Amino acid sequence: MRHALARLAVAQEVEAPTDRPSLVFEHPIACDMMLLAPDGPLMRVRWRRASRAVTACAGPERIEPEWWRDGSAMREYFRVQVEHGIWLRLCRERWLVRGEWV
Repeated sequence: MRHALARLAVAQEVEAPTDRPSLVFEHPIACDMMLLAPDGPLMRVRWRRASRAVTACAGPERIEPEWWRDGSAMREYFRVQVEHGIWLRLCRERWLVRGEWV
């Protein structure tokens, strides 16, 4: 399955993994993100004590609650490839790593 990817200056188009990660963490892991602008391209992610460059990004995938639920917020998820080919599923809500494709 091919997905449109946000292109970085030197990154080439790659095929993003399936929609859902093969490993979903029981507890999301906080990460730090460096973006080009507040809503701009993702540049780097600091996760598990290592800073990694983002090589490809697909998203956001916006998930909204059912129309009859009150007070539930929309969530935005990204599929992000970092150095060494690792793909992560990130949630923009406080920048959390929710899962990984293994």
